[in-house]
Amino acid sequence: MAKQMIRDGLHTSADSVSDNFPSMLASGRIGMRPTPVSWSTQSMELAGMESGTGFDAFLLPAVHASSPTVVTEIAGLVVPERSRHRAEATEALASWLAPEVQEPWSAFLNGSSANQHVTWSDPVSQRLQSTIRDQNLDVVNRYWENSPPPLVVGVTQDLGGFMADPSDPRGVLESLQRKAESEWSYWQEATR
Repeated sequence: MAKQMIRDGLHTSADSVSDNFPSMLASGRIGMRPTPVSWSTQSMELAGMESGTGFDAFLLPAVHASSPTVVTEIAGLVVPERSRHRAEATEALASWLAPEVQEPWSAFLNGSSANQHVTWSDPVSQRLQSTIRDQNLDVVNRYWENSPPPLVVGVTQDLGGFMADPSDPRGVLESLQRKAESEWSYWQEATR
């Protein structure tokens, strides 16, 4: 199916630069871009589109309706337990997450905040945030942060190769499966 979609011109070319996507969207050269809204609103507005009218966003539907989830990119702020300056580092992180710091930062980014009590500044982001809360959706880490690093790198290489030459989808799927079996097995063994 992906091979046919590429053949039908439903995807940008493999050498497309994502920095060009806002202007491509504004000009009608593309119709959608899969990207987190909070990362994109400034670039979309700089391309002449207004949030909620010139561009909008939606949550991807769940594969299994019985377990609706939202995939997000979340990384923890971590201070090593035996850090020499643990108290100072913890205090600095707490300061960074304080609403009086996060509110202007969120407004500057025109997006979201790591502090769940800070209202997201972009109207589209606000609507998505409300939907996630009102529907009590599970929030899960995206593949990149939630998988063994060697698996992520290998899979990214395979998928990049497929985008450049989609002639062997079965071979790519088999390679992905081999990597998954190998790396998840090692990962589970290493984390016991």
